[in-house]
Amino acid sequence: MSDQNDSGAGAAATQTDDAAQPQLRIDRIFLKDASFESPSSPEVFLRQWRPELKLDINTQANRVSENQHQVVLTMTVTAQLEGDMIGFIVEVQQGGLFHMATDWENYAEHMLEVMSQVDLFVNQSPTDDFIPRPAHRPLTKFEQRGQRLGHGVWDLLYSRKD
Repeated sequence: MSDQNDSGAGAAATQTDDAAQPQLRIDRIFLKDASFESPSSPEVFLRQWRPELKLDINTQANRVSENQHQVVLTMTVTAQLEGDMIGFIVEVQQGGLFHMATDWENYAEHMLEVMSQVDLFVNQSPTDDFIPRPAHRPLTKFEQRGQRLGHGVWDLLYSRKD
């Protein structure tokens, strides 16, 4: 019986510790577009075939508002048969907004340090560090807790380099 009480107390402490940890949140993820083409139908499905698969991956970033960017990941798979015959082409575009925020100063500095070393992204802050809290970002329970504790809040906004 005492083991159960001890583990319950430990679980409660772990939940409290987890709630106090800095959070990384992705604002939105969505399916922007999806398509399937089979230009050689129906002939292509009437024969035996071993397609050669070609995978293309591309990213694109564009400004949505002054402090908000959309990042789109496009993946295209092409099944090429012998000769010039195409079995199928599938394309999917996944979109998202890339924005990080925390109320822990050390974590904010660490995020900035890590992201500054990534060649794929560029910081959107004019001072190459943090941006003011955008009005569009919802106030989270973690941020409210940080404000009650007197913590600052740090926002980072990155876009893909062209």
